[in-house]
This record gives sequence, C-alpha cells and structure tokens, in this order.
Amino acid sequence: MRACVLRWGAIGDHVIVTPTFRLLKKAGYEVTYHTNARGVEVTQNNPFIDNYIVHQDRKLTGNDIHSIWWELEQRFDRFVNLTHSVEVTLLPTKGDDLFFASKEERHAKCNRNYYDHTLEMAGFSVTGRNGEIYIGEDEDRIARKFMSRFRGKFVILWVLAGSSPHKAYPWSELTVQELRKKYRNLAFITVGDSYSRILEWEGKDTYNASGEWSVRRSIIMPKYVDLVIGPETGVMNAAGCFDTPKILLLSHSTEENLSKYWKNCVSLHAPEEIKCWPCHRLIHDVTDCPQTNILKRPACITNIKPMEIIKAVGRFYG
Repeated sequence: MRACVLRWGAIGDHVIVTPTFRLLKKAGYEVTYHTNARGVEVTQNNPFIDNYIVHQDRKLTGNDIHSIWWELEQRFDRFVNLTHSVEVTLLPTKGDDLFFASKEERHAKCNRNYYDHTLEMAGFSVTGRNGEIYIGEDEDRIARKFMSRFRGKFVILWVLAGSSPHKAYPWSELTVQELRKKYRNLAFITVGDSYSRILEWEGKDTYNASGEWSVRRSIIMPKYVDLVIGPETGVMNAAGCFDTPKILLLSHSTEENLSKYWKNCVSLHAPEEIKCWPCHRLIHDVTDCPQTNILKRPACITNIKPMEIIKAVGRFYG
C-alpha cells in the first residue's frame, strides 16, 4: 500500500506533520511526502518517509492546486491532504470570515491542539504526540564539536524572531542583560533569519548565528543546549521535539494549541489586561494587531515581562 502526505507550509508546519509518518508506516504504508524544500530539510533522516515529491514554491491558481490533488488521489492508495491543517482552520487569515469574528467565537473554534488536529485530519484518533526530528551521525558529531567550546557554561539558545510581527520579542537584549547580573557562567547562541540580526547583541558570552546557520542546523541545535527561549517559530516547534528545557513566548496561540505536550516547557503569555490575547489569527501586517504606544509592536508579545522570563530561567538553571 502506498500513502502520500501533502504539506507545503513553513518550518513549524512540517514539524507538526511528523507524527503522521510514523502512524502511516505502522499501518503498513510506503510513505511519500509531497512537500517543499523546507519540508525536506525539516524531515531529513526521518525513517518513516520512503520517498519525496518536491514542490517548487510558486504561485498556483486554484485549478492548478486541485489538479495536483486529483492526480495524487489517483496515484496513491491513501492521500493525506494537510493543506490548511493549522492556518485558516485554527489560525484564520484576513481573508477568512472567522478572522473578523468575536474573540470568544474564534477561541471556541480554534483553541485546539495543532498536533491532535493535524492527526485527526490525517485520519487518526491518536492524541498527545509531539513532533519528531531525526539527527544524522554527521550532524550529531558536528553539533557536539561546536558545543565543546562552551564547556562549563549554561548555554541558552535564543530564538529571535519568526515570520510574523508578533513573533519577535523586543526585550530580548534587555532580558539578557538582567540574566547576566543574576546568573553566572551563561552563554548565548542567537538564531534567526538574516533580518533577525537587527535584534542580536554582542558579547564574549554570545555566539551570533542569525543568517549564518541553515534551517537544518538551527532546528537540531535545541537538542544540545541547556535551555531554549523564543516566540512561536519553527525553531521553537523543533525544540518541542526534544526534552531540552524551553521557555515559549506565546503570541497568537495558547498552550493548548502549541506546547501542551512539550516536555520541560514553561509557556509565557501576555497578562490578562491584554484583552486581545489569544487572538487565534494569522497576522502578516502589524496594523492588524492592537499595538503598544511605545514600539508600535503587537501587544501580546511586547507585554510579556522580562522578569517573567528571568524567573522561568531560574527553574532550569543549574
């Protein structure tokens, strides 16, 4: 029997899909993943994927998309279409009616765990699964060699930003300054895309990797550090695959949505007075967010207090 899973999303989307491959393989299927280049990178070394069909990211018409889906349905015994398994369905966009519904209505419909919901769409009644990242021998050797420079240090991997304006914590450097005062022998690694460099800080205790490391390297390194801190990003989704302690800064999602099953995780979010949280919206334009008066940034991420992060670090430090 042959099964095809289709998902063209971003880094975090591919992480969320990964439990599906194991279950399909267990059911006796030869598994093909129809995905984009990011999906191949995220799922590299996955023993439950037999083949790939790589979709080249480009603009497609609705007819083009449905033609691809129809062809896959004919070619495979089981076609698992996970398009909009999270976005639109549980995170409506500006083009969706639910985006403009009341917060109460969105919360009632969207406050479901992303992993559970994705498995349900794939036809499984299994719940409670996390993502799965598989690290090759060469990757493991290179990562351990890199980490040897931090012997005797408590190493924090700081994920600076994601793909949306609410996925960048503006007080990262300020928080680090206070952490340095409170805890000894800290070391920091900063990761993100090239645009994240504007959020980086310098110091003898800091290794800046934004725009330097590949996606693949960024998503496996959470396994090797002592703590991971960051907003809702693909790298944080990858961190959820490992037992490494982590501090997740929630923005448009809840703990139920994202980190419910993650091990060793403290999930922080905006205080009660920020009435828009959780919005359960996919925000691309900062003007669609309630904003603070100072930075003109989304209120949900801006109002997570640095002292809350520092307190959470204390739960894992040492």
